[in-house]
Amino acid sequence: MARKKIVLIAGESSGDLLGAGLMQALVRQYGAQDFRGVGGAAMRAQGLHAWFGIEEIALMGLRQIVPRLPQIFRRLHMLTDAIVRLAPHLVVLIDSPDFTHRLAARLHRRAPQIPLIVYAAPTVWGWRARRARAMARWCRQILALLPFEPAALRALDGPPCVYVGHPASYHAPPSALRAAGAAWRKRHGLEQGQKLLAILPGSRRNEIASLMPVFGAAVARCRAAEPQLALVLPGAAAVRAEIERARKAWPVQPQLVWEDKDKQSAFAASTAALAASGTVVLELALAGVPSIAAYRGDPILSWVVQRFARAPSALLPNLILDEPLLPEFLGARCRPELLADMALACLRDEDWRQELRRKFQLLAQKLKVPEPYPQALAARHAWQAAL
Repeated sequence: MARKKIVLIAGESSGDLLGAGLMQALVRQYGAQDFRGVGGAAMRAQGLHAWFGIEEIALMGLRQIVPRLPQIFRRLHMLTDAIVRLAPHLVVLIDSPDFTHRLAARLHRRAPQIPLIVYAAPTVWGWRARRARAMARWCRQILALLPFEPAALRALDGPPCVYVGHPASYHAPPSALRAAGAAWRKRHGLEQGQKLLAILPGSRRNEIASLMPVFGAAVARCRAAEPQLALVLPGAAAVRAEIERARKAWPVQPQLVWEDKDKQSAFAASTAALAASGTVVLELALAGVPSIAAYRGDPILSWVVQRFARAPSALLPNLILDEPLLPEFLGARCRPELLADMALACLRDEDWRQELRRKFQLLAQKLKVPEPYPQALAARHAWQAAL
């Protein structure tokens, strides 16, 4: 089968992982391809020839974006010229819609024959709904990670959208998760029945800076109330230095875990979690672990989102099941005393945790697609767009 020139543009670490999985699935199904674009270490490991790294456009909040605007626009011009010259069979845009959608509009004006698809729908169902109709002018198809998104895009007159499954839904069966969790607890010397709180402060530098002090104070309150409580922090390797530096100021020290395989076992071993609002809350739910979710970002951007957001929740499990399943503490409500009180309530209430685990089984059923491995369906739709 002839190689195809496929450009992938990812703008943050979660998109890097998503892009790497899609590349792996494309190669598995259709053989080696000519991958070029923008990505991180995961995409480069799958064979991406990167024009530059995601760190140049992985920006969050007005304070980071405004000083970097000249560089961002230079990269937009550079990418537009490079892609038009390459004339690829397909361009896949992953996350960072403020950047990638501007790139798409420029490409569509200069080379409308190049097919453009979006992998991971932007949250137009939550806010900035007008973006859906604007995308319809240039986007051939959206490959959605959440099952409610195709209907939401249709209602907003967006481009064609198909649910291709969330990579997190391809988790180990419950029996294997329980075994991995039990083995992790034994390996780390936890006593029978001892409660374990997982702490997940995010994977971006700005998240670490804003959440680590709050989480540290909340964890100290939890340990004071439950002296036997065990603590684990499964951290993102990309921000290891920031996490280790911030952890030194904590009055109590959790076990640190960096390897992906060990992190999944630590998830399965946990009683509950204190987590940055994001995809990790969904990953924890699919591992059967209840989360207390929190987020405190750029104050101006947070105010704008809260003022104009249309979604009833920021948490994926809540949105997918359409009910306020997990508690969330965003913006001004992200305070140590509130987080600690809710975490302690979850740790102490076995009935609540059992009910949540039952709902998590429904969540897994809703996310399931009949494919043998992650991103197989996404790869098929991407390949069809490139023909």
